[in-house]
Amino acid sequence: MRYVGKIWKINNLNLTSSYQWLDTEQFASSEGSPLDRHFDNRNFLLSIEKRFLLKRFELTTAYQFESGELDYRDSTSASSSSDIRSALLARQKHGLVGVLKLHIPTKSTFLQATDFNLSFRHEAVRNRQKDLVQNTTVPPNTDEESDPQEGDWKEGMLNLSSSLMGKNDRVGLNAHVNFGKNFKFPTMLQQIGNPYTIDTFFKIYQPNLLPEWSNHLEASIDFFTDISKELSLNGWQVGMSVFTTRYTNKIRIYTPLFSPITIYDNVADAAISGFESKLKLFALQKKLTFELLSSFYSISDKSVFPYKSNKLIFNTLVEHHGASFQFTWFWESEKLAWIRGEKGVLYEQILPSKGNIDIHLSKRFEFWKLKFLANVSGLNILGDSLELEGFALRDSKFYFTLGLQY
Repeated sequence: MRYVGKIWKINNLNLTSSYQWLDTEQFASSEGSPLDRHFDNRNFLLSIEKRFLLKRFELTTAYQFESGELDYRDSTSASSSSDIRSALLARQKHGLVGVLKLHIPTKSTFLQATDFNLSFRHEAVRNRQKDLVQNTTVPPNTDEESDPQEGDWKEGMLNLSSSLMGKNDRVGLNAHVNFGKNFKFPTMLQQIGNPYTIDTFFKIYQPNLLPEWSNHLEASIDFFTDISKELSLNGWQVGMSVFTTRYTNKIRIYTPLFSPITIYDNVADAAISGFESKLKLFALQKKLTFELLSSFYSISDKSVFPYKSNKLIFNTLVEHHGASFQFTWFWESEKLAWIRGEKGVLYEQILPSKGNIDIHLSKRFEFWKLKFLANVSGLNILGDSLELEGFALRDSKFYFTLGLQY
């Protein structure tokens, strides 16, 4: 629900509210024994936003409120025993947000705008737990704080960014710099994602997830131009960006193969830095586009960033009268996979680097009052026999899609 208008004596308020309900049941194998997980997650969210304008300044303030409950139950059954672990988790969150924007006019014939943005966010979270039923196989010396139970968090963040925009008859420029500190609280669903939930022995419990902190610095620049349509080459675009981010208590995500249950843990220290670039050429009145993308990363722990790898991508896109053809060649460096072994122990497996080809062909057409979209796609055309725990990761795939709109 959304309302924009006047409340009492305050004009131009933006009020939004929503109610979320997720009722899920999951099944997995816990060292040969079935694991049955059921959770009912309900959340109410409210946001009140107000914007102030004063000459060159623009200030946006907001109050955010969230109240939720998570009722969960884990049960495992073996040939000789049955165990249940359940609880009702409750959370309330209050947040204050402020974004101050400064617009600086320029007298330059090239630079059209210069902006500075300062953003602030403070959140206070209260976690409560009741109706706890502990698993009977937990060792007597297990610390009670290892359950996703009670705890209060209060954190604040500050970010500063600046952007430049310029353009003349020959070339355009966009530049951006952003740095600051940020945080992220684990959700209630993440709090019950214990790495040893799927271990029948339940010998080790992951302590409560801690809030994640990050310090980041990012800078990017883009140059672009439009050339006369009478020429074969109609324009180009060049862009590059660099960034570095260092995390404290980084929340790591892991989904076991053939299991719907996602598990989480904290990594005390993690860092990632990278360089990304792109080059685009437009030809034949922009009906033909060539694109070259590259990305290179320096990663402290690949298990924390499993989907980040060095990449090279070359795209060719042809568009004409509702038809399009895209040819993509790509190369990826090696990746790191996690495999769950005996008694829940996780070990690493390197996925080797690869190169392959994707092809997409689509056509839009109309008949009577109907609009059709037909698409044929082929992924990993060259094929790859790589398997992980019997699951094919890079096999060739072909798709046909037909869309209809009236």
